[in-house]
Amino acid sequence: MGNKEVQAVETERKPHVIKGKALKALLRDIAAADGKITPKEMEDFLAAPEPELKGLFTSTDGITIASLAAAGILALGIKNYFGEAMPAVAVVPPLTDAFLKAFEAVTNVVAQNPNLTSHIPPSLLAAAEYFTIVRGGIAEIRNVGKRKIINRRAKLEDLIEKGEANYFMDFKCTVAFIGKGDEVANKIAKEKAKKNELGDFIQIGSKKPEGSSVWGFLDEDFSKEEIFEVLDRCDFKKAGEVLLLPVENENIFLAKKNEHDTTLDKMRILISILDEYCIKNGIEKKKIIIVGARDMESVYVRKKEPGGDLKTVANPTLKDMVDHLNSNGDKRIVKIVDPTLDVILPKVIEIANGRKIVYWGTTENMEKYSENFYKKLKELGYEATNGEEVFFNYNVTNTSTLPVSIKDDICAILDPNAKDKLMQEGVPEKNILVVSDMVVEYLNNEMKKS
Repeated sequence: MGNKEVQAVETERKPHVIKGKALKALLRDIAAADGKITPKEMEDFLAAPEPELKGLFTSTDGITIASLAAAGILALGIKNYFGEAMPAVAVVPPLTDAFLKAFEAVTNVVAQNPNLTSHIPPSLLAAAEYFTIVRGGIAEIRNVGKRKIINRRAKLEDLIEKGEANYFMDFKCTVAFIGKGDEVANKIAKEKAKKNELGDFIQIGSKKPEGSSVWGFLDEDFSKEEIFEVLDRCDFKKAGEVLLLPVENENIFLAKKNEHDTTLDKMRILISILDEYCIKNGIEKKKIIIVGARDMESVYVRKKEPGGDLKTVANPTLKDMVDHLNSNGDKRIVKIVDPTLDVILPKVIEIANGRKIVYWGTTENMEKYSENFYKKLKELGYEATNGEEVFFNYNVTNTSTLPVSIKDDICAILDPNAKDKLMQEGVPEKNILVVSDMVVEYLNNEMKKS
């Protein structure tokens, strides 16, 4: 037999329809103040079509009732017109007579004449009444359950929008603190959703993350009580690790010391509160992964008198803070993932393969990034070992400014959409480094170790 190449096809998870006891339990949990639901239940419940409330009658019922009523009125009109002179049609058989009388009993009309003419109007009107009461009653009973679903759905959507939903997360899930939002965290969440791992990743921040509903709200000026509350809602006890993302997307690569959207003090306080929560609940302290530059720093100054000079008294770095946290005897690990030193530049060095790396770009780009680029290369100990050169460009925007010779260029890009354009212009795919994708892949490997 010949070898057949089998390709794995990644398919997105299709929502599951929740029914019966599972639906009743879910509606009860959404209504309860302390009720928790899994992210999969949330997605399935919200993905289902909203139930349609039926009126007192369906459109078919309305036609039936109107026809019956019209026939009844017409029959009465005919009888009134002919009166006693109306010709006898037939004598109703006993079984039919009994059936028609049963209909008359519904409206408390007792048949006075066994002839068919005396039974038609009340029979038809009774049938109309039957449809009105029975069918309308059934529709209303069904509407009670549908209204409950609609109301719970509205409540859940409101809780999600506010970041106040209560979740049952998967064991060893990741809790990411994202501030106002983070592109790397969003990508991880989307990948988890595609792999049917919705309960494996939850974000906490001051703004609802783009493209994900699994999150908890935390004000930027948080208090310990507020953190404890959001940790309870996000099922923090099951977490395997915490992801801190103090750097904005445009500064994720080659970030300078002060290009982060939070401070060392704020991170230290947050970690301290997380530890306190773990101690209070009798669980192990969580592994902490901080995505940022190791040399991120906070500068402390002093002034002895008004108008006097400022003097720097301390400028601790992120590395200093992490080293201190890891030196207190805890088994828990606090680790830095530096996108520049740990992820992107090692790949640049691998592609350069001993050639001299020449940074190029616009004047503005050069001023912002080139010095830090060469500084970080030196930190990694890279030195050219031959006389060849290779160009490197950090394409922060989607604007391509390529030199004439491009077959061996190395391009790091923020926007994944720029990759196709660069390939069309001749840059080899293996030389195009999508920063956020590479950081996500690195973090996924780190999270698997927890």
